[in-house]
Amino acid sequence: MSRTLIFLVFSCMTSFLYAQTYNQLVSDKRMNEFLDSYLNDFSKTLNNYSNQELTIDICPMRFNNPDSLLKYFYDWNSLLDCSDFDLDSLLKEHDKTDIVNQIKSQKEFTWRITHSAFSFAKIREPKWTDLYYRLSMPIFSKSREVAIIKQTRECGDDCGELMINVYLKKENKWILIAGWGYVI
Repeated sequence: MSRTLIFLVFSCMTSFLYAQTYNQLVSDKRMNEFLDSYLNDFSKTLNNYSNQELTIDICPMRFNNPDSLLKYFYDWNSLLDCSDFDLDSLLKEHDKTDIVNQIKSQKEFTWRITHSAFSFAKIREPKWTDLYYRLSMPIFSKSREVAIIKQTRECGDDCGELMINVYLKKENKWILIAGWGYVI
């Protein structure tokens, strides 16, 4: 009896830590599964800055304006500045339509991240003088086997970088298949 009770309490606590709804189309389970994998990779980047105070902005950035995505529906390669990777051949028309709908249905939320990657980072609204990171809500192909996420590192008015990463789910693991960005 006591083991069952402990299991139920632990299960409820785990669900509470991740109880966050992002949009109406992608299950929270899929979202959290991807975020755990992404944050494992992201934490390796953060470890390079472990001697500095880091801030993760609690407000997610929008991936892109849905109207822009619709306007350039057949040319996301140029819209998202990906010259070394053919995103348009990876995502079919039904994927792009689903992605636009995910962005349109994105709920207002703040990150409640409990991943160990953030054990030494503060998750809060940053001051303009902070070195801080912002993450978009991940977006997924219709099959939910391709995920795209945008991340920025901001360090002042004339300092920062933007990265877009594309992941593919293979053998129950999220594999980075492309990434590109630019320095501000």
